[in-house]
Amino acid sequence: MTDRPTHPHDERRQQVHREWEECADAWRKWAPHFSASTWPVTHALIGMLDLSPGAAVLDIGCGVGDPSLPIAAQLADGGSVVGIDPAPSMVAACKARAEVLGIDNAEFLVASGENLEGYEAHFDAVVARWSVLFFDNVGTGLAHLRTRLRVGGRIAVSAWAPRRHNPMFAIPARELAEVMEIPRPDRNAPNPLRLSEDGELVAALAEAGFTDIHERQVRLLQFARDPEDYWAFLTGVSMAFRRAFSGLSPADQERVKRGVLRALEPYRSDVGVELPAVARVAAGTRSG
Repeated sequence: MTDRPTHPHDERRQQVHREWEECADAWRKWAPHFSASTWPVTHALIGMLDLSPGAAVLDIGCGVGDPSLPIAAQLADGGSVVGIDPAPSMVAACKARAEVLGIDNAEFLVASGENLEGYEAHFDAVVARWSVLFFDNVGTGLAHLRTRLRVGGRIAVSAWAPRRHNPMFAIPARELAEVMEIPRPDRNAPNPLRLSEDGELVAALAEAGFTDIHERQVRLLQFARDPEDYWAFLTGVSMAFRRAFSGLSPADQERVKRGVLRALEPYRSDVGVELPAVARVAAGTRSG
């Protein structure tokens, strides 16, 4: 008997999961920073779900607990949350934070939203804050999540707007391009700017079978105490940047760092560095 060959898609998915696990410590460290910066998106996602008091909610790619924990707190009088993430360290962080906060209506599991078993038509709502961007196949993954919703259930997902609207992506990419060739991104491969162009997020939900789809843009601020603080955040939590930066020579690494710090100067304010950012949030219904 021969072993079943590994599919290239399986290898790519496993690589993404490994990278999330590798940066889990950084995400735990920077969780308060990122939560404070991205609360407008979390607020929009929860609002578009229109949750009832006893709702059962599935959070895809729960990271270190946002938006799982805010939703669980909102549903404390009868509702429940299942948060899943492929990185065991992320899930452990969620459990620890829930215990400290006294949240007992949230369960956290090491699992992938692309092939979640045992929860057929179980949930009233699914939320995915930037997580579907890292699915191996967005269409298949969203269609799978639709089967986890009860009829009438809602899904809310977020994506970033294009790089030109988001200096936090444009600045590092521009500085890396000064010292290395940046390949044109594969629009079908996992990456943070997937589904960023006009209409892509809505089309993905429609193709997966969702109806009554609505989308809105959300503006937010990524902030830090100073450029060095933002550099520490960037090199800690950005998988794509970490991967590219680690392959550079020490001299090129220093050049990229100097360039990023210099490019952040125009965004200084009296409270630190404030980078404007734009995200997309869309929601749809399982109608049948």
